[in-house]
Amino acid sequence: MRSAQEGLEGAKFRSGILNDELTALRRGHALRLERETQDLERAEKDWKHFLTFTVEQRTRRMNNDLQRAENSLQVAETEFTQLDKMYREARLSDDTKEIVLERTRKSLVTQREAAELARREHNQFFARDLPNEKIEWQRSIERKKQDLESLRAAQVLAERQKVEELTKAERTVRDTQETLDGFLADQQRLTVTAPFAGILRYSGIEIGDSLSDNAAKNSAFAELHRAGPLHLRLAMPPQEAALLKTGDLLRVHVPDLARGEVESEVIALGNIATRDAQGNARLAVTLRLAVDLRMRVGLRAKIRHDVLIAETLTLPRAFITTHKGESYCDVRTTAGTTERRAVVLGLGANDVVQILNGLQIDEVVVRPASKKGGS
Repeated sequence: MRSAQEGLEGAKFRSGILNDELTALRRGHALRLERETQDLERAEKDWKHFLTFTVEQRTRRMNNDLQRAENSLQVAETEFTQLDKMYREARLSDDTKEIVLERTRKSLVTQREAAELARREHNQFFARDLPNEKIEWQRSIERKKQDLESLRAAQVLAERQKVEELTKAERTVRDTQETLDGFLADQQRLTVTAPFAGILRYSGIEIGDSLSDNAAKNSAFAELHRAGPLHLRLAMPPQEAALLKTGDLLRVHVPDLARGEVESEVIALGNIATRDAQGNARLAVTLRLAVDLRMRVGLRAKIRHDVLIAETLTLPRAFITTHKGESYCDVRTTAGTTERRAVVLGLGANDVVQILNGLQIDEVVVRPASKKGGS
C-alpha cells in the first residue's frame, strides 16, 4: 500500500508537470504564431506599398534620368552644329576655331556616352531589375506563408503529443488511485481492530513482568487500529457531476450498511470520463465520509445534494423517446411537419427532465404517436 501511495503521488506530480508544460507550450505557441502572423502582415503591407508607390517613383525617376540625358545630348549636338556653322562663316584664325570645336566635340562625345548609359540603365531597370525585385518580393511573402502554415502544423502536432502524454498520466493517476482504494478496502477488511476506540487495558500484565512470566497466563494481544475518515468513490453521470465542486457537503446513504444518511465532503472530481457496462459515460467523484463505515468495493450508494438550477428548460418525460441510449423528441416545424430531434438530457424528476441541448424556447414538441395526449 505504501508503494501504491508513492506511485499515486508520483503520478500526480508528473500529471501536474505535464499540465504546466502543456500550458507553457500553448502560451509559447500563441506568442510565436502571433509574431509570425504580424511579420507576414507587415511583409504583405510593404509589398502593396512597393507596388503602389515605390514602383511608380522609381519608374518616374528612371524616365526622367533618360529624358534629361537625351535632352543634354540634343543640346550638345545643336550647340556643336551652330558653332561649326558660325565658325565656318566667321573670320577667325584656324587655331581658334579648332580649339573651340575640339572642346565642343569632346563635350558632345561625353553627352552621347551619358545618354547611351542612361538608355542601358533604363532598359535594364524595366527588363531585369524591376521584374526580379517583384519576383523576390512574391517569393519572400510565399515563404513566410509556408513557414506560417508549417508552424501551425508543428504546433498542432506538438500540442497533440503533449495532450496524449497528459491523458496517459491522468489515466495512470486514476488507475493508481483505484489500486490504492482497493488496498485500503482490503486493509479495512483484514485489519484486526479493537472492540472500542481508545486504549485497550489488560489486567493480566503487570509492571515488571517478562514474556516468560506471562507465557502461562494465556494473554491475548489485539492490535489497536483507529481508521481515519474513509474515502468513497462514486461513478456519476457527467451532467450530475457537473453540479458538484470540491468542498461541497453531501448526504450519503449506503443501503447495505443500514446506517441511514451520513455526512461527506467532496475532495476530488475526475475529469476523464469512462464507460460503464451499458456504455454510459461516468465520472469518478471521491467523497470523504465523516464517520467510520466499513466500506468495501462494490457497495452502492446514493447522495443527496440540493442544487438550484436557474432558467432551465424542462420537458415532460412522456415526450422523450429513447433508442440505443440516445434520447429524441418530435418537434413541429414552421411548415407544419414533424421532425425527430436528438436532445441531451440533464437532471429531472419523475415526470419532467431538464433539456441541456437540442431544443430552444418557443419550439413546439409533439407527443410521440405511440403515447396518448397532445402537444
